[in-house]
Amino acid sequence: MNSKVPLLLVALIVVFALAAGMRVYYLARPHASTDAFLLSHHGYGWAFYPWFFAVAVLDVYVVQGIARRWYSAVAVGLISIAVSAGSAAAMLALAASDLEATRGAYAENRMERGFPVREEALEFVFSAPYLLSATAALLLFHLLIVFLLLRARKHLHGTQA
Repeated sequence: MNSKVPLLLVALIVVFALAAGMRVYYLARPHASTDAFLLSHHGYGWAFYPWFFAVAVLDVYVVQGIARRWYSAVAVGLISIAVSAGSAAAMLALAASDLEATRGAYAENRMERGFPVREEALEFVFSAPYLLSATAALLLFHLLIVFLLLRARKHLHGTQA
């Protein structure tokens, strides 16, 4: 059997490892997470920890599964992508439900963390064209990962032993 690991698998391992690491970082420092901020601002702060923990576990499984060439890593990866895309859509819906309040709370949160708040930057970030383009870019990224996961199937075999 060829011992070389295809670049596609390495790329997927890196993507899912970074995603898992980001989620663990935000679990340890929720004040740095925009998602935690939005959920708390809208009264759903309790959902942040179980949501991020569950997706981090999925991402870690995908990393391990791809590294061990488990075919089941594709299905779990697709679930992780679906949950991540759903989370992004939910955060966008929360932000859009009261854009002015979200904008003000976002600025306040940045000031509390010691980051600068520029009015022109806020205007840009909370404008409809930016939100639509950011959503489109995020959707395209998720679709790219789905495509790569589906392409990776030929390099994987069986399930966990």
